Amino acid sequence: MDQADPGLWTRLSAAMSMIGGNATDYREAVIRRLVSPESLTVSQGGHVYAGYGGNADFTLDNSVSRVAAIGGTALGSVAAFPAFDAMRQALPMVQAVLLMAVVVILPLILAFSAYEIKTVITLTFVVFALNFLTFWWELARWLDSWLLTALYSSDTHSSFNMAGFQNSSDDLIMNFVMASMFLVLPAFWMGALSWAGIRVGGALDGALRSGTAKVEQAGGEAVNKLKGAVKL
Repeated sequence: MDQADPGLWTRLSAAMSMIGGNATDYREAVIRRLVSPESLTVSQGGHVYAGYGGNADFTLDNSVSRVAAIGGTALGSVAAFPAFDAMRQALPMVQAVLLMAVVVILPLILAFSAYEIKTVITLTFVVFALNFLTFWWELARWLDSWLLTALYSSDTHSSFNMAGFQNSSDDLIMNFVMASMFLVLPAFWMGALSWAGIRVGGALDGALRSGTAKVEQAGGEAVNKLKGAVKL
């Protein structure tokens, strides 16, 4: 208790008072958790990632599967990481070509759709989404560059400990995840924004149609009456 921050126990007492709990019992539970064998192992070894691999109570089969997975991931990274690097270099080129294609077909799409407001709004969102892809790629590159650095700069993550082998396997998987974010984040962004653009365009189109429907109907009634009079 003396090694803990005094502010921790102050905040704990205040929280227990608000919910009507017993601060003494809860303080004892916190201390028991901190000095438990599992917490001591984590603090000495340095487990950072909380994945879902294996069972909660790690078995021999889980250990064998984990070692095999580490070997397969390490071998796969030899060919995958250069491919990911080439893919990352090609992304801005693909973005430029797509923007060029959108600009080229923009007049044709507008003409074929008879300048429908839904099409105009959707194309606006598409152009905005394509230009905003640069942000997601920079975010993915920032995470890829500094996430592991931030973890290794702390005392909880180090290869030079009993859990270093485990952390190394997690680092390999994290590198795969960070590389895939260059495609996952833009795909999620384009899907969400395209959906929003279609919905907004449809809503505006419906609002314009419903707002002008009465006027259109009133103007059409005069013409229909004139046609009926001519037939008579």
